[in-house]
Amino acid sequence: MVIWIIGLSGSGKSTLGRDVFHLLKRREPNTVFVDGDEIRTVFGKDLTSGDYTLEARKQNADRICGICRWLDTQGQNVVCCIQSLFEESRVWNRVNYSSYYEVYLAVPMDILIKRNPKNLYQDAINGRRTEVVGVDIPFAEPENPDMVIDNAAEGKEGLLAWAPVVLRRAMGMTALGQGTTGYPYDEVNCIETPVSYSYSSYGGRAFISAWVQKRDRYIQGGETASLCGFFQIRTAGCNVLDLFASSGHIETGQFAETLINALRNGGDLAAESRTVVDTLVKRFEVTKKIYASYDLNCRPEDRSAYRGIGNYLWIGYLFCVAYECFSHLSYVNALLKLNDILCSPGTALTESESKARAYLLIQERRYIDAISGRLHPELVSKRI
Repeated sequence: MVIWIIGLSGSGKSTLGRDVFHLLKRREPNTVFVDGDEIRTVFGKDLTSGDYTLEARKQNADRICGICRWLDTQGQNVVCCIQSLFEESRVWNRVNYSSYYEVYLAVPMDILIKRNPKNLYQDAINGRRTEVVGVDIPFAEPENPDMVIDNAAEGKEGLLAWAPVVLRRAMGMTALGQGTTGYPYDEVNCIETPVSYSYSSYGGRAFISAWVQKRDRYIQGGETASLCGFFQIRTAGCNVLDLFASSGHIETGQFAETLINALRNGGDLAAESRTVVDTLVKRFEVTKKIYASYDLNCRPEDRSAYRGIGNYLWIGYLFCVAYECFSHLSYVNALLKLNDILCSPGTALTESESKARAYLLIQERRYIDAISGRLHPELVSKRI
């Protein structure tokens, strides 16, 4: 396994990486820490085109990728801290490592300038230094990181609090050092830090049990949709295309209500609405966000408007209705991930919203019990 931690100088990647390394080393002694600058020192700064030109940085990046692959093939776990400028290197990693987990520490340049003790960025801005990544060498943020940590405001202690989360996500484990597989997907604010749901080892009964226990915290007080007070369908059944006749985007609650009515009414309206729901599922699977309003192709009007809990609840209800109408597992899969968001830290819910969340969790449990009962009766959550 290779855990690849990316960030500009001063972002905290080495601080985080060393703590992740020490946590993993306690559990798996066959673990190695790799630092990009240390690799330069090991090889005596032998890069022929200079130490820090873009060409030399590519040579060093290729060398580090190769070293990590060699260690990986020898059965070593690797925690690597690197600026990782090149997307092609990260694509190569995903293809060539036995298991790869990519973490990006995002910090704005103005914070890095204040934070950097050696005046690296200020000297580059003032022309006293050249070949500095983020100033005269462009830095493109990674395209598909498994985890993004906003480290603009975190102090050292706050950053180190992420180390066990990174490791749990990378390994698919929660009870480090205890040998039990847990449910790691709702441990941080999933609205601000979307989960990638990378493949991990199968956890079986322990994984399902952890999921049940976590969900049970929020199920108390759950009621049926008609009684919980939140899901009140007001929109009359209509052709979904009519929603956009006067406006390119509509509010998410109304969007969901209209689709739910159409699905329940059946016929051509249901088939047409299912196409829209399927598109919404695909877009949610990519972004792990629900936005305040959508167009007919399920594109958001404002990509910064994704924090409204009510919108997540309404779309969760829509996924429930879609599954009950068509029994397609993609809707349950999307509901599971949406419920992870609703159960994650930092999601403040009103009493009415809490009851609506409980309803979604009860429906989720019913669906999983039914599916498990058909495929693996020994894993039905009620019996754990």
